Amino acid sequence: MPRITVTIPESLDEYLEEESEEDGEFDSKSEVMRHLAERGREADKLERDLNVAENRIRDLERQMGARDHVEEKVDVLANTIEEEKLARDAPFFVKWYRWWQRRGGSGDEDDENDD
Repeated sequence: MPRITVTIPESLDEYLEEESEEDGEFDSKSEVMRHLAERGREADKLERDLNVAENRIRDLERQMGARDHVEEKVDVLANTIEEEKLARDAPFFVKWYRWWQRRGGSGDEDDENDD
């Protein structure tokens, strides 16, 4: 294993001594430092994974928003088609009455002229 020399603050040195003496998990300050370095690498990996997951969530939220927008347009189109189909399938007299209304004709006008 390569050796390194590091200058650390007094408070960190005290922490390393406490960790290496207290519970017996570590035999020396070096083991504590190796453990902390490994934990740091794990934390970095978890942070990268978290960033990837957050980016994926944002992408999926954007896609859901776009899908909702498309669904609204599909619903409007379906309603329009249904209305047109109903208008085409109407009985002759209903079609004639609608045509008469669009033309500007009204049975009420004839009644007013009779007075």
